[in-house]
Formats: sequence, C-alpha cells, structure tokens
Amino acid sequence: MTVKEYWKTEHNKLRIQAPFRPGSISQAAYINQHRDGVPFVYDVGIQTKCVLEPAAAGAFKLELALYWIATALLDEVKAGWTDRAVVLNAMQQEEIRQAVHRKTPNLACTCRM
Repeated sequence: MTVKEYWKTEHNKLRIQAPFRPGSISQAAYINQHRDGVPFVYDVGIQTKCVLEPAAAGAFKLELALYWIATALLDEVKAGWTDRAVVLNAMQQEEIRQAVHRKTPNLACTCRM
C-alpha cells in the first residue's frame, strides 16, 4: 500500500514494514495521520518519523478532497464540502468549489472561505 492509497482509506494507525529498511521483516513501523489529515510513517526500530514535504501535502489534500467529492453521496457533499476546503489555499478552494458545483449544479455555491 502506498501513502496515497492509505490516505484514501478509513484506516487510522496501521502497522507496516518500514519502506526505508528493506532488509528488515520486523513490521516495526506504522503509518498514521496528523490532526490535519496529512499522513506520516514512524519507524519504531530506528525511532524515525518521515513526513511529506509541505507542497506534496498540499497537493495530496487537494487530491483527497476532489476524490471525496467524486465518490461521496450527494447529500454528504452538500453538507461537508466546506470542511474539506478550509485547510486548502485560495486557489485550491476554488478548485473544490468548482468540483462541488459540477456535482451539484442546482446548489448555489456562494460561500466564501
């Protein structure tokens, strides 16, 4: 499972094999998410935490929000899309607003973040 695949699941803390220690078979690492939803990998064996670069994290947040809009039920999108957009920058928020408008053409999107 890649970080991208993990991010699209409902998993929280998930035990994994540390990807940066290929000779090890201890499963002494885990992947989890920070409070803002950005995933990280922590290797207990060498006490190392790996996080995404801020630019990659921002791009993943946008991709995840767009994925959620595309796959969630219409009522869920209507009720929760602003929660997904609030952590994004202004340009990304506009992408989210447009994606919501495409999915819900009869819903007036006049909200400002």
